Amino acid sequence: MRQLVAAAALLLTLTASASPPDPPLRGRRLRVKANKNHNGGGGKHDPNHWMHVPNGRPPEEESEPAQQAHTVSQAAVVQALLQADAALPVSRSMDEFVTEESSINRYQAKSAKSAKKMPRPPTSTKSAKKPAPGVPPGQCIALPGETDGGCEGVSPKRPSVVENRCSGNGWFNDEDSSLGIEATCNCFACYKGDNCEKELQFNDTECIVKPDDPEMRFYQDWFDGHPEAISIFYPSYGMNYRGLNRATTNDKADDRIGVNNPLRESFYKAIIDFHRYAGNVDLDNHEYDIVVGMGGHQILSAAIFALSQDGPKTVVARVPHWIRFINMANVANTKNASWWERNEANVPGNHSDVVEIVTNPNNPNNEYYEPLYEDSKQIHDLVYYWPNQQKKGEIVPRSDDIMVFSMSKIGSMPDLRLAWAFVKRKAPGVERDVAKTMKTYISDTIQSPSGMTVLRGTKLLNTATMSSSTDNDYFEYGFEKVKSRFDRLTGLIQKSAGKLERRSKFGIFFLIECTELRNETKCHELFKNSGIETRLGSRYGYDPAESIVMTCIGDYDSEFEIFYKKTEALVNKLFDDRSVAEWKEMSNDGTRRVFNSGIGSLTSFGGRQYTNSNSEMIENPENLTVATPGLISGVGPGIKRDLTYCLARYAAANVRPCEEGEGCGPILGFTFEVNNLDEYRSLRRRESSYDRLQVTPRNFQPPLDPDAYYFAWGDNSTVVEKDPRCNYNTFISQSYWDYILGGIMAWDGRLLDTGRYTWDLEAELKLHNNNEVNIDGLVTAAPSISLEERREYAVQFVNTTVASELPWYNDRRCPYTGNMNIKTADELFPTVAEQLGGNAGGTISPPSSQVVNDYIDKILRDGGWSNKAANSIDERAEPCEQSFVRDNNLPPARDRTGKFGPVNLYYSDVEIWRKTNEKVLEAEDV
Repeated sequence: MRQLVAAAALLLTLTASASPPDPPLRGRRLRVKANKNHNGGGGKHDPNHWMHVPNGRPPEEESEPAQQAHTVSQAAVVQALLQADAALPVSRSMDEFVTEESSINRYQAKSAKSAKKMPRPPTSTKSAKKPAPGVPPGQCIALPGETDGGCEGVSPKRPSVVENRCSGNGWFNDEDSSLGIEATCNCFACYKGDNCEKELQFNDTECIVKPDDPEMRFYQDWFDGHPEAISIFYPSYGMNYRGLNRATTNDKADDRIGVNNPLRESFYKAIIDFHRYAGNVDLDNHEYDIVVGMGGHQILSAAIFALSQDGPKTVVARVPHWIRFINMANVANTKNASWWERNEANVPGNHSDVVEIVTNPNNPNNEYYEPLYEDSKQIHDLVYYWPNQQKKGEIVPRSDDIMVFSMSKIGSMPDLRLAWAFVKRKAPGVERDVAKTMKTYISDTIQSPSGMTVLRGTKLLNTATMSSSTDNDYFEYGFEKVKSRFDRLTGLIQKSAGKLERRSKFGIFFLIECTELRNETKCHELFKNSGIETRLGSRYGYDPAESIVMTCIGDYDSEFEIFYKKTEALVNKLFDDRSVAEWKEMSNDGTRRVFNSGIGSLTSFGGRQYTNSNSEMIENPENLTVATPGLISGVGPGIKRDLTYCLARYAAANVRPCEEGEGCGPILGFTFEVNNLDEYRSLRRRESSYDRLQVTPRNFQPPLDPDAYYFAWGDNSTVVEKDPRCNYNTFISQSYWDYILGGIMAWDGRLLDTGRYTWDLEAELKLHNNNEVNIDGLVTAAPSISLEERREYAVQFVNTTVASELPWYNDRRCPYTGNMNIKTADELFPTVAEQLGGNAGGTISPPSSQVVNDYIDKILRDGGWSNKAANSIDERAEPCEQSFVRDNNLPPARDRTGKFGPVNLYYSDVEIWRKTNEKVLEAEDV
């Protein structure tokens, strides 16, 4: 940054030498005014380019202009820089615009309270009077004749994101212009033009997105909203050597060169405070040296160098791993260190001569691994081990011998080139001073990271730490972004009818397998032809035949949305291709009837109808084909129904083949005809993550056809394994049981002549006890099966569902199911009710009530399921409050915003029917 100031000074000098000063400028005074009400942000801009004045505030007043044209005062330099750099937000109080290092020290006095909530000052709502472009935070320039400086309400918004800068569709390095460089817009994917004003068509060959970089660029908005992280440098900054060597995390610095170095102490304290905020390093029970270098590359290389000083060492990392480990190992110490080219799990000889790089969470699959060799010399690469990328329960204080962290992965700061390692003192099995050797390696190659880099890093870390427990908590902000994107993309991939599968755990990386291609190049081309650039899995050590490509989910919001939409288009195409092929097979090219045996939520007519309507409220939904209850068996081995299928949030009903010799019997199903390809597409979209299992009814009573093709949705595997697509600790949902059993009890009943399948079970039960009134005369169509038969089928359904080892939760007030029984707002958890916004949620009959809930619980008991889960029916806990809190033990509740529209037509039918029959329904209670 020194070049920026020097260029501005030189430019001003040359201008002054060539001609008299500009008259309007001569008449101005440089004024400073505190603005205590501003705490705004900017917009899309790389915070790595922000600068800060470290050696004192600009003079409040320069009463006389320079006497000689070629003389440049410090204030004039600042003035020139202010005019050249029109990028800095005007938002920071002058009371804080002080010597940079003293402001860092002042932060330290506050940092002990960082765990407490630290509210941010209010943002001024006054309009800008005469904002001076390019003025540093908290300052403006008084115009002639003004006594107050005209500074009130100066807008903090950075010029790089106002509408006329890159049109909001790109980013712009304003700082470059202070060097006389013509700064240009860097357009987001699928935008072009000098000002990024032209949006490309979605299918344009130039509309290409590259989600292959594991950075979190979405943090740009967060940093732009925190002007306290800004850094500016005077040209005199950095004129003395100031080393960064420090004794330990517990000792004070050893200042060997005799220069007062508060920056060093501030930087180390910022690191320690930030790790305490993150909770990822055990700083209380161990003593560490901190080694600082220019990025994670250098720190890792220094560690390999230090661990291989006492003789030849083999360097390994578990596959898959970051490809650059190989070059680092071979270059860090050409005399003693070399990469093991063969199977990393079979290194022969003494493993104390193995240097092992252990990455947790792992790049690129977000997995957690133990070291391959217990007695190896280990370097723990923890650059992704932060609460913004991992679930809450995954982050615990670590105490490994060597732990590497980097600014790059904290929040997309790769250009800063700043990283550090915690190196445990007296590490077991290590005789020489590893930290000292690492520091020597770094000192001999670069002397030290620059003071400007360290100062900027310190401010960024402090700014993030100070957000702890506020409404804009740094880690919470990032975690919610990553979680939302990861869940959305996972749900999308599951709709590909098995042609794509996610191969990574939760985190910033998102690996995708093309399950049927068996060739990574073809998988890469599949995405490339859809406008998505990926990285080949073999780059990380995967077998090319595994057909894995790597993507990431941390890009700018605009670019992630394009990635999502392009993936959605690809999934839809794959899904349609799969649906057509499956329909062609089952229908024998349209010559054979096809039936689906519902074994779970397809028991509900209201649920099926909503699915066939593309999950939209429509005025005139289509009628459904009749469903036939009856026992079904597998073709060949028997089949069983369990509650094991992971739907991200809860365990759904699933049919799977019996194991050989298991002898499991038939199950109750509800079989209906699928009339055409369009109906099958809708059904397949709903059940996109399931396999198809061919089944056969035990009794071919009409309308069943013995020559037809029958199938159920399930899993072709006989073994119950944790689904890698399951993001959370899954459980049995009571709302899911209500959905199924309520659907059986409502069956094909219709209260009104609207075409919608709605039924009021509570009313039917009341009237059933009153022999004087028959509900058949009050409705458009009563269920085609009697109340007693429906109940018998419901009990038989429960009885033919095997036991589960999963916990059972009562989520009736916060249903985890996609659809749900009709519920009014007062029956729902307040957050869910607020999200719905309409008159009710759900299209599944019967409407929920205490009477209905008790009736369904009685069916579960009569079907033998009182104690068939990890806990009994009487021990079901309600997860609602925890489901809206970040908690690794439970999946997050569904977002119901706008789910069933402002008016739920299914509930409206119930409401109108009840109003019409109000007097009749005053019969005595059940």
